[in-house]
Amino acid sequence: MGIWAKCKTGLKGRLPQYMLNLLMLFIFWGGLLRKSYNYDTVYHMVVGDADVVTRIRGGRYAAALIDYLLLKLGLRTTSNISVTIFLTLIVFAAAMLMMQILFERYMPDDILAKAGFYCGLNLVFLNVLFAELLMFSEYSIYFAFSYLAATAGVFYFVRRRYLPMLIMYVTAVSFYQNAIVYAAILAAFYIYLDEKTLLSLKAVVREAAAVAVCMLIGVLDLLSIRVLERLDMIPLSAKVSGMGNISEKLSAVASSFVSLNKNAAGIFPNLWLPLIFVAIIWMTIIYSRIKEQDFSGIIFLFIVCLGSYALLYIIPFASIDFYFPPRLSFCFFMVNGLLLVSSYAVSIKSLHRLLGMVGILYILLHFFFAGLIVSDHFVSNSLDEVYVNMLYDEILRYENETGIEVTKIAVMKDAYSPSSYPQVNFVSGQINERVIDAVPLSIIQVVTGRVLERVDMPKDIIEQYFKDKDWDYFSPKEQIVIEGDTAYWCIF
Repeated sequence: MGIWAKCKTGLKGRLPQYMLNLLMLFIFWGGLLRKSYNYDTVYHMVVGDADVVTRIRGGRYAAALIDYLLLKLGLRTTSNISVTIFLTLIVFAAAMLMMQILFERYMPDDILAKAGFYCGLNLVFLNVLFAELLMFSEYSIYFAFSYLAATAGVFYFVRRRYLPMLIMYVTAVSFYQNAIVYAAILAAFYIYLDEKTLLSLKAVVREAAAVAVCMLIGVLDLLSIRVLERLDMIPLSAKVSGMGNISEKLSAVASSFVSLNKNAAGIFPNLWLPLIFVAIIWMTIIYSRIKEQDFSGIIFLFIVCLGSYALLYIIPFASIDFYFPPRLSFCFFMVNGLLLVSSYAVSIKSLHRLLGMVGILYILLHFFFAGLIVSDHFVSNSLDEVYVNMLYDEILRYENETGIEVTKIAVMKDAYSPSSYPQVNFVSGQINERVIDAVPLSIIQVVTGRVLERVDMPKDIIEQYFKDKDWDYFSPKEQIVIEGDTAYWCIF
């Protein structure tokens, strides 16, 4: 209750505000309350230890503990995906509320301007790339706990309550490491406003301290993984840090940043809409400062924005291979939203309504494409299930005709086997990936209940049936061969 004690109203008084946040999340992502999944979800459904070891190897100790306890109760986060997603949205709504409370003293009075201010704050969880976090139906609730704890950590940091801050940051990282980057960005923009937009030694020290604490927590989590590996308590982790080829990474960063501004990493049309949004805000700020003949605050805000964009790439840049999926890059829109929030402090009041309209229109744009993403997600899941059932029909037909039970399966891919279906238009990272391409045996088990032993694809089968083949549609008669107790499947 310590967090709420500083608020203008008590927890009960915040209920309408919280419910509005929850409603917005349902409007954006409520379609995912239906059973949905990506390939990690399907694997989680069937793996024996419910991913506990995988969580530990990734330094996600809190998630590992909860998965372990659930497994002891005979449950998994995938036991009822609708319930898991519902709880996820409830927790994210709490994180949104906490962020709003954090920034509410900087909120404008005009209703339209206030609506845009809220849109800027909420953009972090109401943007198209955020969809990927909800595609991981088995892990979405842990993402929510992570970002809620990170927001609470910033809340305590700005109130100089450092012990609970550390507890919250450690909790956040033990669910998901990227939450510490989120916390650093959130703290950086808050300090900018708290310092009345004035760049000073005090402001620089505060900004540096806020970021350094977050990065230190992240480094300690990574070191903990290395200690467990050295003690032979866990297998070597997939999280390998190192500089690798720096020039290639810098090129990848530049390419990624251009893609985010051009089309939201492949989701928006190629109209540079995110860049236009940011450009309008900066033009508003610059015009205001020229009119007021006061340029204080612009340089500081530019440094905060530039530093925040750089923070987005800390984790992918620190890995051997650069990888910046939507579950990391969605915070790009958080930076854009907080820029809008901060712009109210350095723009003349006559432009606040314009900023409000820009914020509203931008979040409506994300809402439109979020709906298309959700629709495509169920198209992808449905095609996975249809194709698995068609495979299973072939197996059952063979068993009925021959009396031989199929107990094994060998799987390969044809010359070009993409990670998404051609019928699915909105794809980025693991947003709307096709499952059969990654975990075919797991999806067979989930859809049919049949457990098949995986074996290698024999060279003679490849030569006779699948060599140099490249289908662009599912053809069971051509892509499925059954001999003896083994099915051979070439995925198109």
